[in-house]
Amino acid sequence: MKSPLVIVILTAGAAALGCPGESRQSRGDRDTAAPPADASDTDDAAGPEDTTVVDGEDVSLNAEPFHVIAAGTVNDGLRTTSAVCATCHTVDPGATAMRDSAGRDVSPIALWQSSMKANSARDPFFRATLSAERARLPEHASAIEGTCLTCHAPLATLDARTDGALARVDDLATTTKRGLLGADGVSCTACHGIASERLSEAQTWSGQQLYNDDLAIYGPHKTPFTNPMVHHTGLTPTHGAHVMDSGLCGSCHTLITHSLDLEPDDAPDFPEQTPYLEWRNSAFAVQGPELVTCQGCHMPTLDADGQLISTRIARRPPGGDFPQVSPRSPYGRHLFVGGNTLIPEILKRFRDELLPSAPDAAFDATIMLARAQLENTTATLTVNGLAVTGGKLVGEVHVDNLAGHKFPSGYPSRRVWLRVQVEDAAGVSLVEVGGWDAQGRILGADGAPLPSEAAGGPVLGHRDEVNGADAVQVWETVIGDATGKPNIGLMSAVSYLKDNRLLPRGWSPDGFEAARTRPVGVEGDDDFTAGGDTVRLDLAVPEGARRVTVQLVYQVLSARWAAELLANDTPEVRAFGRMLEAVPPLPVIIGTVTRQL
Repeated sequence: MKSPLVIVILTAGAAALGCPGESRQSRGDRDTAAPPADASDTDDAAGPEDTTVVDGEDVSLNAEPFHVIAAGTVNDGLRTTSAVCATCHTVDPGATAMRDSAGRDVSPIALWQSSMKANSARDPFFRATLSAERARLPEHASAIEGTCLTCHAPLATLDARTDGALARVDDLATTTKRGLLGADGVSCTACHGIASERLSEAQTWSGQQLYNDDLAIYGPHKTPFTNPMVHHTGLTPTHGAHVMDSGLCGSCHTLITHSLDLEPDDAPDFPEQTPYLEWRNSAFAVQGPELVTCQGCHMPTLDADGQLISTRIARRPPGGDFPQVSPRSPYGRHLFVGGNTLIPEILKRFRDELLPSAPDAAFDATIMLARAQLENTTATLTVNGLAVTGGKLVGEVHVDNLAGHKFPSGYPSRRVWLRVQVEDAAGVSLVEVGGWDAQGRILGADGAPLPSEAAGGPVLGHRDEVNGADAVQVWETVIGDATGKPNIGLMSAVSYLKDNRLLPRGWSPDGFEAARTRPVGVEGDDDFTAGGDTVRLDLAVPEGARRVTVQLVYQVLSARWAAELLANDTPEVRAFGRMLEAVPPLPVIIGTVTRQL
């Protein structure tokens, strides 16, 4: 029999620190505990002016216009928020647990709190996109929200399913159990509660992973010491090797959508994002010494110095180490770092509106790690045969994809492109291809943004040759709707009009689910192959060209995608536009090669 619901509203900082109180109650204590008076389990959304008293201060429960709440503590006997886990899975001055050999904090909560997973439900880009989809198709609002929140607010989705319902955005504005579970994003029990059954199978994609109703929390280590977690949470730590399986990540990172503009039987599968499928059809997924899983990159078991981490995985709630818990290895750092430097900066700058738990220093660390990953482990740039012949700069630029999936991968707003700069002996620019302005828009020969950067503009095709100032090679996706027009509406998408993203090494047209991950628009480019692409330079340059610089740059939110989104008039979109004015989506330079001519 499940224990009664426990809800405690915390300030953003308290959740990150693992505030005690209700989360430290034993299961027996919780059997008699009543929820706080301000946490009634109703479906009524808090109004924009609603507040609650926390530590003697009024705290907004519904910051406009995103309608988000601060983190809180929930334990319904099956699912918990991260604040409950923080009781034992944060560092303590009197404990050695969750520290690397240099004494650095590698606790799951400290590293996860500034990740996109922790902030998946309060991400303003996601919330603006969701509002635009809902406004365009108001008759499908419930289905749209339920689909998107399946992965962005998985615990709220699970809670709604127990009532035979769909999670709704309004839930995230309430201090109900469902609201607090949703506000916790992709948190501890959302991943560690996933069962092993049918992982890697299509039935568990699009957020349809299975959860066993057995109060088990799965981890990679055998013979866990169960008493503390059972006592403090009612959940039982259980060995589950499947938490190290990429299929666990693939349950949400394989998202198949269907156009709501068509009748259900006429709407084809649309692979909105497929990093897991791309990985399965790559050299990285081959069993043996070459195997690199999702967790291997995004939850590294090495510390910042490259040393294997061995540490206790939990501490005593009052402080100090559990004598019965010995150091374990491998121990994954819960970083979940990708290439997103934009949204963590916005979350930090607009914390009063978005109410994240992580402190500024944690967001700064995540941004730094994302930049380092982009620069060191995503792609390499090689330039060969550069020369000026007959007034033209000629040569070859080769880009190798180092990632275990396409690059860029994941959500289709991302892109990578080549920038070429030619200068004279004094460093004066003579020719530039692929430069950008202060808003992150690619500029053309006339110094103005390319027409393709505007909402409704033309699509840049795949290029095998850079032969003019407007001839920018961009690796990206372009979504098409049922009419064949470019679109950013994922609930209208039926196909990719362009997908020339760099394939992972080992990708095969006959490999796993290759039809869902095949490139589009690269026909005739024989050097676009698994693992990379070669682009020729044949660029007219004036006399006096003495130096050329080639750069590979990455942008998490392309200018055209942003323009298409900002054309929607919803409160969330307007707010996100205001945030982009303060934190524009500028590209990150991945690699630079400079040659003297």
